[in-house]
Amino acid sequence: TAAHPARRLPSRVAFLGPAGSGRTTALCKWLARSVFTRSLTGRVIKAEFDRPNPAEGLAVFCEALGLTLEHYLPGDGSAPAIGMGDASRFVYVDLPGLSLRKPADNDALTRFLATEKIDGRVLVLNAVYDLPTLRAAYSAGRDMGATHLVFTHLDELNHWGKLWDFLIDGELTPLFLATGPSLTGDLEEDALGAVLRKTLPGS
Repeated sequence: TAAHPARRLPSRVAFLGPAGSGRTTALCKWLARSVFTRSLTGRVIKAEFDRPNPAEGLAVFCEALGLTLEHYLPGDGSAPAIGMGDASRFVYVDLPGLSLRKPADNDALTRFLATEKIDGRVLVLNAVYDLPTLRAAYSAGRDMGATHLVFTHLDELNHWGKLWDFLIDGELTPLFLATGPSLTGDLEEDALGAVLRKTLPGS
């Protein structure tokens, strides 16, 4: 079990992670779970800074769910204000990839999260990354105030045991594991149980 009680995910959530982590796919999976399973509705926003953040698939997916993907450029007066909104409706934000080589490049993202009062911050990591890269990305996400953790590409990972240190240290609450590419499925919310079953067969 985790060292600290699991944190509940707030209604205002940003998905952050390095480029190639599966960040946007993870957002789509959670969005589908929110809409189809929990019957929730809300806003989906793509925040754009000075780095690429393509989201063609996200726009199409939102349209299929009856939602409109909004674009937000911090400092641009023409951008829609995120505002506080209705607490019963979610606000999910897709951020550009965070930088592992130049931590200072992430300062603008961190300021944006604080200014817009986005308290839920889901760090998305590609489980296939080697351990040094995972540790660097975990540290960068923690520095940005990450509250929850998602691992993606579990269908490509042979040895799940390396995930234990990240899942049970208690700092970030595991949100789910992405076990395949589907945008509406391949999602395991019992992350600890799934890794336990994978690493200790018969448990």
